[in-house]
Amino acid sequence: MIVAGDFTFIEPDGTVKNRDKYLADRSSDSADIESFENVDLKARVFGNCALASGVAKITERRQGKHYRFSLRWKELWLKDKGKWHVLVSQATPVNPNWDASFVIKE
Repeated sequence: MIVAGDFTFIEPDGTVKNRDKYLADRSSDSADIESFENVDLKARVFGNCALASGVAKITERRQGKHYRFSLRWKELWLKDKGKWHVLVSQATPVNPNWDASFVIKE
């Protein structure tokens, strides 16, 4: 109910999903969430819009394998007829050892 009809989600791999695909994927997900903690939460309200962000620290099991990871996320919310709905969301993996050829190291 809080996900807007024209919602889009940008997955950590860059894939863009519409509301229907996002909700279908999330409802069919077979992960056993052991812990889910949001940290570094921030929200700024601009009239009927709000920008929220934070880091989700997640521990889960999938198909017998144990995973622990963090995602930095950002969401754009809109207040319509007195109710808040998320319009856009994105998640980026947090990896302190990340490296890419275009990163300049000093």
